[in-house]
Amino acid sequence: MEKKTESATTKVVKHMPYHYLGKTGLQVSALGYGNWVSGDIITPEMEESTYQCMFKYISGRHRLDRAYENGVNYFDTAELYGHGNAETLMGKALKRLGWARKDFVLASKYFVVGPGVNDKMLSRKHILEGIDASLKRLQIDYLDVAFAHVYDYETPIEEVCRAFDRVVNSGKAFYWATSNWTAQQITEAFECCERHDLIKPVVEQPEYNLFVRKNVEVDLVPMYEKYGYGTTVWSPLAGGILSGKYNDGTDPPNSRYHGEKLTCNRSSRQC
Repeated sequence: MEKKTESATTKVVKHMPYHYLGKTGLQVSALGYGNWVSGDIITPEMEESTYQCMFKYISGRHRLDRAYENGVNYFDTAELYGHGNAETLMGKALKRLGWARKDFVLASKYFVVGPGVNDKMLSRKHILEGIDASLKRLQIDYLDVAFAHVYDYETPIEEVCRAFDRVVNSGKAFYWATSNWTAQQITEAFECCERHDLIKPVVEQPEYNLFVRKNVEVDLVPMYEKYGYGTTVWSPLAGGILSGKYNDGTDPPNSRYHGEKLTCNRSSRQC
């Protein structure tokens, strides 16, 4: 992400910096909100917590502003999370919040959504059907960014690039991107797109935190310099380990690892 500005949304929040996403003109908040969930069942409590995290929490006379009210305009999810349930939860929250579509940036990721043989990987069939299914769950007409969640070693890279080119040209997403890809794999995609005059990916979403640094700080540097490639990152707090909540070896209520026996080795991020 490149240059920062203070005019990314209609509602400008002075203390939130905004950056261009890679070499595009799309501006996103320096902090984004992701709604990773793993359950196969959606409960009213999950719906309420998603809403509260995305916007606000009201209890009696007390109001605690959350993501959107603090300037966050970038929201991230994936078909993999809860086999579509994360997208459904975010879609219900967006409908309840009633934000203007122009005022938020929404991304989802594609690789696995179910047990079927074509519910996974990056075939043209799965990508195009997966996008349509996501839009229904999210209750929107288009995505801002569609990510290839993981590199697919079985599907030809030309098929992957052509499928995402079709997604963008059909207006179902403004940009496509990669996640958990190596610099070599991104280069392969760029060369394929240049060879066939296809729309190129614009940003990589790698893991990046104090424990995992080399990919972002070393391996991907040529991508930034050669292609103007951007990054959005996942797990900046290493699954919550870097938040400090587990430092004494206990698992606080409502934490990710609550109810599990913890033997934390923070240097290896293993619990």
